[in-house]
Amino acid sequence: MELSKITKFSAPLLEAWYETPDVRVLRVDARQSFKPGQFYMVGFEGTNTKAMSVCSSPTKPFLDFGAKLTGSEHKKKWASIQPGEQVNLQGPYGIFTLQEQEKKICMIAGGIGITPFLSYLQYALDKKLEN
Repeated sequence: MELSKITKFSAPLLEAWYETPDVRVLRVDARQSFKPGQFYMVGFEGTNTKAMSVCSSPTKPFLDFGAKLTGSEHKKKWASIQPGEQVNLQGPYGIFTLQEQEKKICMIAGGIGITPFLSYLQYALDKKLEN
């Protein structure tokens, strides 16, 4: 399996919304090549970067990231960033990727750990995969 080239860049936030009272999703305007299940290092001006799984499909012209808001400095910025502001990204990383050739796949996740599986599922639907 060939993985995507790692790049470092900034991109504007397109939109953000709350999936639950303490989980906020950021949609970044970035057309990037990645595999379902990979992650990026995500940061904002004045914060360190954190590893965040992509929860959108590689078939889309944007990157979605979901995070549980915990009160850390990074998550405070995650909660307050507004559309048009820049998000710093580096990636993609990781080999926990969808194995398209497998006919049966079992996914087990808890809480915010579901984000890479959202990418898997959306990609499988977009590509009309049979697994």
